[in-house]
Amino acid sequence: AFAPIALCFSATAQNLVPNGSFEEYVECPSSFGQWYQVVGWGSPYFHSADYYNSCSPNVVSGVPFNTSGYQYADDGQAYVGIYTYEAPYYREMMSTELSEPLQIGVPVCLSFSMAIGCFGSWDGNSMRYSSNNVGLRFFHADQLPGSWPEYELVFPNAAALYQAAVPIDTSIWY
Repeated sequence: AFAPIALCFSATAQNLVPNGSFEEYVECPSSFGQWYQVVGWGSPYFHSADYYNSCSPNVVSGVPFNTSGYQYADDGQAYVGIYTYEAPYYREMMSTELSEPLQIGVPVCLSFSMAIGCFGSWDGNSMRYSSNNVGLRFFHADQLPGSWPEYELVFPNAAALYQAAVPIDTSIWY
């Protein structure tokens, strides 16, 4: 059971998330699992989050058609795909450091977009199940979990923003 998800972060006010639409990259992705090509982003425990960009001419890592589905980017020409659930202890996440620290008492507006993957160039990455409560969470850089079991044991599900409903429409961004 797994649920591939595509993510895009954007904002209309001052954006503290650098490269939120994943447009800046080291090299255009040529295969899946190449999250490390995205400038300023990482995967805390090196699972194989995927990077999709329209610069890629192939059906594995391109946009809109790739190994996980058919989806134009919500903002720009790129997005990152993660598994939100695969067996009991496999999850993927991406992380970045905010361009400025959050200040106590200063309101913030949070937003992100997500879409579910399906009907891609490889059936093995098509959604079989969908996950609710996909979201974003703030950590201090020295508190990022080293593995999913560690995350689950140490941190409760306390996302600052999440999609409460189970997404089911493969044609839209939530």
